[in-house]
Amino acid sequence: MSRISICELAEWQAADRMFTLLDVRRTSVRLADATEIPGAHWRDPEEVFTWKDQVPRDRPVILYCAKGHEISQGTPPHWRPWVWMRAT
Repeated sequence: MSRISICELAEWQAADRMFTLLDVRRTSVRLADATEIPGAHWRDPEEVFTWKDQVPRDRPVILYCAKGHEISQGTPPHWRPWVWMRAT
């Protein structure tokens, strides 16, 4: 699984690069810290099978979570082509 840093993400955003940015933090984590990365869309990681087919496949997909390991360590095979970053 690829990874991207906050700095690299900022470069992509500044360059108007086409990508999909998904916040996949657990609901409890989002409630504890409502800070979001601009342009991100929240998707419940517990409900991945209800939304995974709606994610565009014609551009890179960046997923971010709170710790950088909790969600990504249990990554299902259909998430593996997507890029991960830790929200800091």
